Amino acid sequence: MIKKRSALSRLPALLSMCFVPTAFSAELNLPDVPLFVDGSKTALVQIVMERDNKLFFEAYPTYEDINNDGVLDNKFKPHEIDYYGYFDSNMCYQVVGGDHLEAVSITADKKCGATWSGDFLNYMTMTRMDIMLRALYGGKRVIDEEFNTRLRRAFVPWENHTWGIEYTSLEEDGFLISDYTPLSQPSSGRRHHFATNNKDRNDVPFLRVRTNTTQRIWQWVDKERVQGDGYANMDIPVDVTVCKTGFEEEFCQQYPNGAYKPVGLLHEYGENNAMYFSMISGSFENNLQGGVVRQTMSSFGENEVDLNTGMFTRNPGIVTNMDAIQIPNDFHSQTVQR
Repeated sequence: MIKKRSALSRLPALLSMCFVPTAFSAELNLPDVPLFVDGSKTALVQIVMERDNKLFFEAYPTYEDINNDGVLDNKFKPHEIDYYGYFDSNMCYQVVGGDHLEAVSITADKKCGATWSGDFLNYMTMTRMDIMLRALYGGKRVIDEEFNTRLRRAFVPWENHTWGIEYTSLEEDGFLISDYTPLSQPSSGRRHHFATNNKDRNDVPFLRVRTNTTQRIWQWVDKERVQGDGYANMDIPVDVTVCKTGFEEEFCQQYPNGAYKPVGLLHEYGENNAMYFSMISGSFENNLQGGVVRQTMSSFGENEVDLNTGMFTRNPGIVTNMDAIQIPNDFHSQTVQR
């Protein structure tokens, strides 16, 4: 059995889509150890951010060998892979208030029965952009209050960025769908379909479910025009409350005020000023200039996060700029990085 932490196994490939190495024209006399190891210097790190529509495709496509065992992982494989994302693989979630998910129990084997497995939700709903934001600063916060944090999956339009899977049976798929979702097994000769996009053409992402259908998944998410539209038996909003008391995910950190907040690499190396960060990204409005400086070299801890509460300050910086990178939605007013 191949078992690995997806945070480590997937990040090099995913982050390589976003960061561009810097070339030097002359040989440099570089130190043998990182500058920040002895605590006497602050390393300067520049993030060069790609802006590509492929960031908004699924994080776990069916045409990749995710666990590097030489076999394409075209099915959900909870026994072999820990799927990384905004949900905890060992927690079970349910819809609360009709507009978001919250953890309600902890599971040792990822199985949840009458609720939604966090592992399955990561597999079905995360985009590549979400994986990157999760690693860098814990994810995109749509609610960031002192004791309340809610993350939102990246915007996925209803064209070919929409993706989905079909589930048939234990024999066909290798797992029981009733172990990881509130759904019963499909009737003989029928399938459950799962598709994910922003169906209402606004900011809110959904996992859409059709049960006991005789159709194939490509008839729903690989059509000539609009994908993942029409009826669904269930529409699950995939905004998620994180760092909830008693259900703190592994990426939650406690702050002096007692609150837990989701954190990432920028917090780990930026809150203590071990590293300063700057950011450059492409620009559609200035596409011949090679990029725009979105954030000058500065302290992430002093500029972008309240070190007492863990809340983002929302000062212009790396977080505000990365949150603004998305596919424009012509049907809804959004703040989009230009």
